[in-house]
Amino acid sequence: MQRLLPIAIRGFVSKETYEAVTELCMFFRVLCSKTLHVDDLHKMKCNVVQTLCKLEKIFPPCFFDSMEHLVIHLADEALLGGPVQYRWMYQYERKLGLIKRRIRNKSQVEGCIMREHLVNEVATYCSLYFDPTIETRHNREPRNFAPQHHSFLSGGSQLSVFNVPSRRLYQKGGTRRRMSVKDLKKAHTYVLLNCAEVYPYIDEFDKVAPQLYPGKPELLLRDYHFAEWFENRVTNGLPDGSTRHLKVLATEPSIYAQSHNGYFVNGYKFHTQHYGKGLVTSNCGVCVRGETYNAEESDYYGLLDEILELQYDSNMPQTVVLFKCTWFDNKNGVLVHKNNMVDVKHKS
Repeated sequence: MQRLLPIAIRGFVSKETYEAVTELCMFFRVLCSKTLHVDDLHKMKCNVVQTLCKLEKIFPPCFFDSMEHLVIHLADEALLGGPVQYRWMYQYERKLGLIKRRIRNKSQVEGCIMREHLVNEVATYCSLYFDPTIETRHNREPRNFAPQHHSFLSGGSQLSVFNVPSRRLYQKGGTRRRMSVKDLKKAHTYVLLNCAEVYPYIDEFDKVAPQLYPGKPELLLRDYHFAEWFENRVTNGLPDGSTRHLKVLATEPSIYAQSHNGYFVNGYKFHTQHYGKGLVTSNCGVCVRGETYNAEESDYYGLLDEILELQYDSNMPQTVVLFKCTWFDNKNGVLVHKNNMVDVKHKS
């Protein structure tokens, strides 16, 4: 109701009907969020009255009863009681539905429920004494679980780019491929510009770059010259050895990268376009939030073309995972409606 209904009815109903129903869907979408903001709830409290008035202009009087009127009080209820997942009855309804499905003998309903419930309790109780290596409902990994990597370099330091929670879709899958010089340089520069430990050197480069590379566009200096400057800066280093932990990043990664069809990252599963083409569900869409929100920048939407594992330091391999994507035009190809629904023009 919250996400699919506005998309399903769009174009099939009048503009007034679509806007009213969509506003109601957005109301429940915000109300059922894991985190609630008081300012948003106060705005919703006023806006939902207008939404119901719009619905009264469209639907006949017999449509409205106490349930439709109840929506007006839900914002106040959230202000007093907090997020709905701790108060609403859906979890208990699911539990009752599970109990009903355990009934085998309709003439002895209570006996069936008690017997199945006792078996479940005994099995759960016994599983608490199993060895931790045996998977049970208590230690089962989440569906899109990705482990936290702990790859410490020499000297005990740890770089953030090597420590992103991720794992392959198929552990033994992947194809080894040779990267072009252009793609390798672009990927290496992207890794450097997005490593937290390198940020101080980026500021240093911005100050000296106009003198080192005169006559070249300032917007392109990072993309074309930062990797080269950073390698010289770290290789020469300082007498105190403060740049020693960055030497693994200073040189380019191996020209041979591992390509994969899917990856789990931060609790989400991603597929490449080619791999997900014949699947029922598609996980090839990506979204990257803009750094600043103004008239010139917004969110970026794209499709995942390839997943690459770059390997740094052949002596003690360190891996960085990159997504190669096709991006949509975020100025002319993306439209954000007033109810925060996003339209993407796939041909742009």
